Parts: sequence; structure tokens; C-alpha cells
Amino acid sequence: MRMLITTLQDKNEDKNFKERRIADLELTIDKLRQDSIDNEKKLLKLQKDVKHWKDKHKTEIEEKEFFHKQALDSKRKNKLLKVAIGRIQTEVSDQMDQPAMMIENNFLQPKDENMKDNTFLTGANIEEKLENLEQEDIDNVENS
Repeated sequence: MRMLITTLQDKNEDKNFKERRIADLELTIDKLRQDSIDNEKKLLKLQKDVKHWKDKHKTEIEEKEFFHKQALDSKRKNKLLKVAIGRIQTEVSDQMDQPAMMIENNFLQPKDENMKDNTFLTGANIEEKLENLEQEDIDNVENS
């Protein structure tokens, strides 16, 4: 009889041990499932963050390219304006030198009254040249 009691106790202990082990494993499985769910939520959040930062990076690159092109266009226009100013200054200085030469020539040569005077002093020629030059430069700047 004692044997039977000890055998039953051993079986009960084994059964209790197995039940405790099963309960422990079920708790572990539940904990791992919860961790998995939490990790999936974190993964989704991180994927959203990565997408956000990629979009922001793309926008920054587009802005950089836009401003780079704007700077190059401004430099090109600035150079064209400098060239136009140089041309105008050269023509004006040539026009200013021309009357001095004409005055010297007038003292040396007799005047022809029938000849049309197109010098800088009359203003007839210089205004027309300046208008043509300004129009050409404006067209060049607009086309660049």
C-alpha cells in the first residue's frame, strides 16, 4: 500500500511539475507574442520616420538644385550687364573724344554748312545708339 501511495504521489508530482512547466511556457509564449507585437509597432513607426526623412532629403536636394541654377543664372546675367555697361562706357568715351577731334579739325579745315552734323554735341547719334544697344542687351539678358 505504501508503494501505491508513493507511486501516486510521484505521479501527482510529475503531473504538477508538468502543469507548472506548461503554465510557465504559456506565459513565456504570451510574453514573446507581446514583444513581437511591440516590435512590429516600432518597426512601422521607424518605417514612417524613414519615409518622412527620405522625402525631406529629396525636397532639400531639389531646393539646392533650384538655388544653384538661380545663382548661375544671376551670375550669367550679371556678366552680361557688365559687358553691356562696358560697351556703353566705351561708346560714350569714344563719342566724347570725337567732338574734341572735330573741334581740332574744324580749326584746320573750312566748315561745310551743307553737311549734316551727327556728333555727340547734337545728341542725334548717341541717343539712337544707346537705345539700340540697350534693346540688344535687354534681349540678350532675357534670352539667357
